[in-house]
Amino acid sequence: MFANRRKVWWARFIALIAILIVLLSTLGYILYLGVGQGPGPAPTPARTIPNTDVDPFGANFFLAREVEPWKLERTLQMAASAGIRWVKQQFSWEEIEPLRKGEYLDPVTKADTWAKYDRIVEACERYGLEIVARLDRPPYCTRQDSTYKQRPPDNLEDYGDFVYTFVKRYEGRIHYIQIWNEPNIFPEWGNQPVNPEAYVELLKIAYRRAKEADPNVYVLSAPLAITLGQPHPEPGQWISMSDLTFLERMYQAGAREYFDILSANAFGMDRPPQDPPDPNVLNFQRVLLQRQIMERYGDANKAIWFNE
Repeated sequence: MFANRRKVWWARFIALIAILIVLLSTLGYILYLGVGQGPGPAPTPARTIPNTDVDPFGANFFLAREVEPWKLERTLQMAASAGIRWVKQQFSWEEIEPLRKGEYLDPVTKADTWAKYDRIVEACERYGLEIVARLDRPPYCTRQDSTYKQRPPDNLEDYGDFVYTFVKRYEGRIHYIQIWNEPNIFPEWGNQPVNPEAYVELLKIAYRRAKEADPNVYVLSAPLAITLGQPHPEPGQWISMSDLTFLERMYQAGAREYFDILSANAFGMDRPPQDPPDPNVLNFQRVLLQRQIMERYGDANKAIWFNE
């Protein structure tokens, strides 16, 4: 009788030990996962600023200078193979509309001036490349003073008409356009004193006409050359204006409502990338000072895209 009781007791004891071993093993495994390895990676926060969750790799191209079609193809093939997603390409107004408004013929060959650019757009589509179209270089016929190519037209609405025509032609195919280039330096503003308020007037007209042609197109402001500025001999005028001053005055002139993405140039010059931002220094992190200006004028919900 006692022998049977001892057998039952030992069976229960062994079963209890087995249960404890299982429980301890399970607890150890839980601790190993939860404590030993530390917490798992935090979820990636959603990007709330439009146009920031995009492929970051792009390059400036000069595809309009490629004469042979195979060179255009090879260039884009190599770009796509390298993982480049964005093609920054100038669409020269003076090449498209060279002689008079509404006429799109080459003055020498009488060929369609759009044809070359149509081929560029078609080729980029074949390789899955997105175009950022830079629109500038007004034709001589838009100004009485035809000395300098980059001088804005006498009638800014002429530029607006060109922007409208361009955006409508490539509606649904080109989704991003850039309005002018580096208007804060002398050569890009037609070798005349730079004028942020005048640039904003140009930007307003271009933005309005672009959205009329395609409400879904994105308008990029012109990237500003990073510079500390150089005064013009005329008092109060500038040959080149600090990008920070120029951007501040753009906002003061109402630019906030007339672009979707801020373009910026990211030159480190002779400074290392970790060099801190300073209004008196030209370096890579200078763009953070441009960002502060955007935030100061309530424009923090816009992306900044590096242009060069």
